[in-house]
Amino acid sequence: MSPLALSPKTVDIVNIFQNDVEFSLVNEIHKGISPPAGVRKSMPTMLLYDANGLKLFEKITYVKEYYLTNAEIEVLETNSRRIVERIPDNAQLLELGSGNLRKIEILLREFERVGKRVDYYALDLSLSELQRTFAEVSIDDYIHVGLHGLHGTYDDAVTWLNSPENRKRPTVIMSMGSSLGNFDQGVTRQFYENGLVHANVVLGYEAFKPDEWEVVTDYDTVEGRHWAAYSPKKDVTINGVLLKKGEKLFFEEAYKYGPEERDQLWRDAKLIQSTEMGNGSDDYHLHLLTSATLNLPTSPSQYAAHPIPSFEEWQSLWTAWDNATKAMVPREELLSKPIKLRNSLIFYLGHIPTFLDIHLTRALRGKLTEPKSYKLIFERGIDPDVDDPEKCHSHSEIPDEWPALDDIIDYQERVRSRVRSIYQIEGLAENRILGEALWIGFEHEVMHLETFLYMLIQSERILPPPATERPDFKKLYQEARRSMKTNEWFSVPEQTLTIGLDGADTNDVPPTTYGWDNEKPARTVTVPAFEAQGRPITNGEYAKYLQANQSRRRPASWVLTHSDEDYAIPMAVNGSSVGATQDFMSNFAVRTVFGPVPLEFAQDWPVMASYDELAEYAEWVGCRIPTFEETRSIYLHSALLKERGGVNHNGEPNGHSVNGDLNGVNGNGYSKINPGKPCKPDHQPVQYPSRDALPVFLDLHGLNVGFKHWHPTPVIQNGDRLAGQGELGGAWEWTSTPLAPHDALKPWRSTRDTPVTDFFDGKHNIILGGSWATHPRVAGRTTFVNWYQHNYPYTWAGARLRLQTSSLNMSLETITTISPSTNQPVVTRTGVTSEDLQRIPEVAQEAFRLFSRSTTLRQRQEIVTRALDVLEKKKDELARELTEQMGRPIAYTGVEVLTAIKRSRYLTKISDSVLGEEGVVPGEEEKGFRRYIKRKPVGVAFIIFAWNYPYLILVNSLIPAILAGNAVILKPSPQTPTIVEQFAAAFAEAGLPQSVIQYFHCGSPTLLETIVRSPLVNHICFTGSVAGGLAVQKAASDRIVNVGLELGGKDPAYVRDDVDAAWAAEEVVDGAIFNSGQSCCAIERVYVHKNIYDTFVEEVKKILSKYRVGDPFDKQTQIGPVISKRAKDTIKAHVADAIQKGAKDETPANETFENFPADGNYVKPTLLTGVNHDMIVMTEETFGPVIPVMKVNSDEEAIKLMNSSEFGLTASVWTKDVAKAEELVEQVEAGTVFINRSDYPSPDLAWTGWKNSGRGVTLSRFGFEQFVKLKSHHIKAYPK
Repeated sequence: MSPLALSPKTVDIVNIFQNDVEFSLVNEIHKGISPPAGVRKSMPTMLLYDANGLKLFEKITYVKEYYLTNAEIEVLETNSRRIVERIPDNAQLLELGSGNLRKIEILLREFERVGKRVDYYALDLSLSELQRTFAEVSIDDYIHVGLHGLHGTYDDAVTWLNSPENRKRPTVIMSMGSSLGNFDQGVTRQFYENGLVHANVVLGYEAFKPDEWEVVTDYDTVEGRHWAAYSPKKDVTINGVLLKKGEKLFFEEAYKYGPEERDQLWRDAKLIQSTEMGNGSDDYHLHLLTSATLNLPTSPSQYAAHPIPSFEEWQSLWTAWDNATKAMVPREELLSKPIKLRNSLIFYLGHIPTFLDIHLTRALRGKLTEPKSYKLIFERGIDPDVDDPEKCHSHSEIPDEWPALDDIIDYQERVRSRVRSIYQIEGLAENRILGEALWIGFEHEVMHLETFLYMLIQSERILPPPATERPDFKKLYQEARRSMKTNEWFSVPEQTLTIGLDGADTNDVPPTTYGWDNEKPARTVTVPAFEAQGRPITNGEYAKYLQANQSRRRPASWVLTHSDEDYAIPMAVNGSSVGATQDFMSNFAVRTVFGPVPLEFAQDWPVMASYDELAEYAEWVGCRIPTFEETRSIYLHSALLKERGGVNHNGEPNGHSVNGDLNGVNGNGYSKINPGKPCKPDHQPVQYPSRDALPVFLDLHGLNVGFKHWHPTPVIQNGDRLAGQGELGGAWEWTSTPLAPHDALKPWRSTRDTPVTDFFDGKHNIILGGSWATHPRVAGRTTFVNWYQHNYPYTWAGARLRLQTSSLNMSLETITTISPSTNQPVVTRTGVTSEDLQRIPEVAQEAFRLFSRSTTLRQRQEIVTRALDVLEKKKDELARELTEQMGRPIAYTGVEVLTAIKRSRYLTKISDSVLGEEGVVPGEEEKGFRRYIKRKPVGVAFIIFAWNYPYLILVNSLIPAILAGNAVILKPSPQTPTIVEQFAAAFAEAGLPQSVIQYFHCGSPTLLETIVRSPLVNHICFTGSVAGGLAVQKAASDRIVNVGLELGGKDPAYVRDDVDAAWAAEEVVDGAIFNSGQSCCAIERVYVHKNIYDTFVEEVKKILSKYRVGDPFDKQTQIGPVISKRAKDTIKAHVADAIQKGAKDETPANETFENFPADGNYVKPTLLTGVNHDMIVMTEETFGPVIPVMKVNSDEEAIKLMNSSEFGLTASVWTKDVAKAEELVEQVEAGTVFINRSDYPSPDLAWTGWKNSGRGVTLSRFGFEQFVKLKSHHIKAYPK
């Protein structure tokens, strides 16, 4: 650039130095010549660039051999228009190391010529050089370009840019040149030697004598770099450091990157090459790079703030598109067809801007962007019939050769510039036609971004996204396994839904969003009640299906890990197996943008496959895939459950019980509705759904959509929650409904034509939700409808199961028991079928009639005794099973088995007094008459029992029922499924007639209700939650049948001031935390008289400090895990609530309380003091190892508080004065009252609950009454 006339204007130059440069250089010199061991010696490169050095370097750029400058000037002069087009209005340009403005002025003048406003910031180390440079610029020539100077280093510039006030505008950082050139010897020597002169200046003395040093340079062909170093000609000493002759002090390294190295450099820097521009000989290029970082919002207030997408939304979408099309695929691969049914990848790079340009042109009534010929080849792609690819709807002609990639990219940029200019139009927010064109183009690009990615993922040459680190897939797998939940069945009630988008087409911009034709208008449908599983089918479950059926038809989302298509399939799996075997799964990996992930680590992701493949799986397990309307009903019900904090209308968590059982959250605990204390989710929804409609846009916080992850994610940890829209782990959701016109559909015409009618062929099924690559505007819109051919194998869609009520011959589900100590599956059982549930009560009635008539009480007692002997011999095996399945320490599970046997022997012993001749109740004596009452069996008893004390709970009902002559149907908790099998086997061995005991496994509340309603069931015993008990009672309410309910408890203990504190503390702690506190009769509230309160608390601390929490199979362990992660979370929530309200956690230090075994659901035994009845821990069942201690002033206050509960199962009083205690317990409202003990239902006492703790009696002679019916005999003597 020739010097120009001086301007009266001045350029502001800002000092942005963060540190004293000279002081920093002095330190760097000293560090460089005496580095730590293993670090080579060096000198700061910055020494080259003082004012004199900069002038010398400027001279070098004019040397003929320094071809770089001329090449760059050529590129800039040739491409200045293209570059300026790509830089947005009102941008700030920051040039690193500006020097003179010889090159940059080419661009600045182009900005000025086209009238685009920008601000240019020149960064340089030398203030004098900045001043000189700007003094030579004719500032008055620049009206649209603002000129500014920054005095500082590159690092200072980074700090400056990090300030929010300097990042309010689009920013372009420019590095215009290289220091690597091909020079004759001596050309750069003066420039390099000046660095030593500068070193002497900053050091303040002549440390480096010019005649003692030489400059050594070389080009490393292996590393592709030029290096330069200072080397002493003889031994020299500087600042006490000896530098030997020939040593090198490296001060410059300049790398030359080949194409592959260059592309990797961009990736490592998380950048995308937008385009490259070369000189005439194509041996020097200027690269335009953009950030690859992508962060799409999840809140509707951000991702759908206005019906017309904002320009910022376009920029984010373009970043995502450029990631996929420019950074994740090699250029040459764009001509490939990873999916033969589709066009080449390069088609989509032309199709997206062409489609957008066509719609913008129509809306503006203008002209197409050049080249107009692109409309002929890029307007519409192909979508052939999967069955017959020769059949295909109309589409654009396919050329013999696609246009050059650079030409397509330039066209894309011109269309994007057109979009930028449109956003400068005044009144755009109210322009329906133009806004709709922008919206159509936006959503079209959103959908084809996903298309491009699912095509690209089929290519072996896919590259990972540059701004995303490769995930640790093994770690993600392990974390999900630790939180694994059974995939539960949810009862979705009958609902009347509003489906579709409201609002007629008018000339106004719609209030919420534009919509495609198949979204409109809003319409109402009524969906009957049904049952569906919470989460989708997983890769692992699908692998099990393939192995069980000896099938090699893998999903297209999988890839073989070897080349042998005829691999062996082990015959080791059937429908009841936990999963596919490891050797089978090792054949496969799941395709991802990061490359194949072993199926072992991806087995818990949603399986992505065609509808046909997933429908076949559903049929195999006796189910089907929900319809479109049913899936919408699922989404609404899921949202309503979330609104209520996970509790449905009947008070059960998540719409039904845990593990498919009616036992509630904690065995026989209580899941309570508390309208006064609504759940506060971590992320509050923007709009609550109404009873019949979801909001148009949903909050997507925490969901795997919108590139939050670049891959599917595990779903097994969510089996206890009903997945809503977008909650399938990064997959769309197939429905069984074909795409078809609804009655009110009005296909778009004229300027808004869409090919939706081409797909009304019965071959396309609707999918809903969104995948990990779906933009929030689509994934979060509840009216959006997508579709794919039902047999198209590449769709990123999964499916969940819907109970197939018409299927009577197939297993409904596989029920998995998750070990609480490892969170790994340990037992799996096949669920009952509808046909089974019809047959079981019929068989039971036949067995009852035969059994009751053909056996005497004595024979039944002998059968029971023999069965108990069988069980006793297996006590160790039974104990191990119990520890594995429910987590109680092995030291205690055997005790339960033996106690259950002992209890059963007692009940057998006393049965004569109730069921034998002793049990016959005589009437009043009267001459000529004989009257008496006998007890007869009720018939068929249905026993549903919990997991927390399964042996004890079961024998309470089973033994009296069998002794009375009944047939029994058993339904265990899925947590402890083997109990019933052991009992059935023992009684069979003992000689019990066939079918007198039947059992089944079930996770479906609807099926369970079916058998409850059966008129062939004559008595029902239920042990579980209040919510579950109410559900059973309700199901049985349409007929006359007795229902025995043993429900929850919030059992209080009162410690009087006359007691020995140490003894009482030990007893109370045991009563509170034995079995991890998971007992309906565990002490959950402790009231201590004020006179002994402090002493009692200290004694509790001493006792807890010695407890051992750990692996339940360790014989030293006293406290094992709680039953599930949900139970753990509930316990922690109760503790947190108490602490928040003023309680104090006084749990003593204990190493085992802090260092739990990995993976299990461990909770430390917790001592809470200062509690009161405002805290959940004192009012709702915690069902965990928590000891809340409250101070009371008197007996009267204690009794009042003990009765201040909706429960009334047990209560205890601890005192020396037994007589006083007997007086007090008479005032306590509970079915069982203890004095100086707790937590033990003695078999000679009636076990019964008051209030919400239940109804009916087990144990003692009264426990037989529910299994018999009375028959009165009235006999008059025959007259003679």
